[in-house]
Amino acid sequence: MPRADADGVFPLADKESHMLRMAEQVDAVIGADTHRDTHALELAAPSGATLATATVTNDAAGCAAAVRFIAVHAPGPRLIAGVEGTRSYGIGLARALTSAGITVVEVERPARSARRRGKSDPIDAHLAALAVLRMHPDRLPTPRADGPREALRILLAARAELTGTKTRHTNQLRHLLRTGEDTDRDLARARPGAHTLAVIAQRPPEPGQSLEQPSAAVNAPGWPPPSWPPGPTWPPTPPT
Repeated sequence: MPRADADGVFPLADKESHMLRMAEQVDAVIGADTHRDTHALELAAPSGATLATATVTNDAAGCAAAVRFIAVHAPGPRLIAGVEGTRSYGIGLARALTSAGITVVEVERPARSARRRGKSDPIDAHLAALAVLRMHPDRLPTPRADGPREALRILLAARAELTGTKTRHTNQLRHLLRTGEDTDRDLARARPGAHTLAVIAQRPPEPGQSLEQPSAAVNAPGWPPPSWPPGPTWPPTPPT
């Protein structure tokens, strides 16, 4: 249990002290609950009290309306906005607010336990505003910026996805080839490439071969035995 200081004042919890420091540096905070079609906005005072709310569409006109909403209702110029999904549904809103000179930070979607009054967009927008007030002013989670670094990140992510897909398909093909004949198993050992795929695609089926790949035992010399179909001594032993 925390102890009081010499003046009899108990120290604030860490999050509460962050909230006070953030409240001293802003005139208002904006919480944004973003979705595919619409965004829910709340303008909150440094104390966390709701000043105004709005719902805008997730397009250029809606983002412009969000900027106008903030300009009309904000009590001062020191503003910070907490936006969910700044690289997803909220990317357009984040760009519009940044262009308007408003600091934008990334906020996580609230946990289910934090929604004491149920799930709704206005509640989530209010929780986003409160999350901003609890942040440390010197360690704000700013979203990834546009530019060459973000373009390179997208290219590397796409390359990793394509490489993983190629590896999965190659492993599946090798697994199928290992269950085939000697020629198939030789192809499974080879390095996969255009030549290997061309050999597999152009190879004609063997005479009398069914759609599924016959097992090695059935294709062994002298199999099936002359006494086929089997009698009481089933199963006969394939020749070695």
